[in-house]
Amino acid sequence: MLFATQVRIIALARSQNPRERSRLYDLAHRIPQVQELSDKTIAALTGLDENLVERLVPRRLEKGDYVGHLETFSVLAAAAYNLQTADSEVNLLEIP
Repeated sequence: MLFATQVRIIALARSQNPRERSRLYDLAHRIPQVQELSDKTIAALTGLDENLVERLVPRRLEKGDYVGHLETFSVLAAAAYNLQTADSEVNLLEIP
């Protein structure tokens, strides 16, 4: 899950398509909201084990920290995406 999300985030970041890039920016803007959710909720949204979410370091990201902490960003971005779509079966690998 994490690797697949990271691959998709990197693809969005490298895209020259403004629509694709805007998806990445939208996810990044949702990170502060998602960080306020409990580990249990994030685990449910991403399909990850709650213990894995609890062990994320750092657990909170500031703007500009996203690239340096891609694992944490990937988890939070996946949760943000699934929260946005309100369907935990959908993931970042979907291509519009």
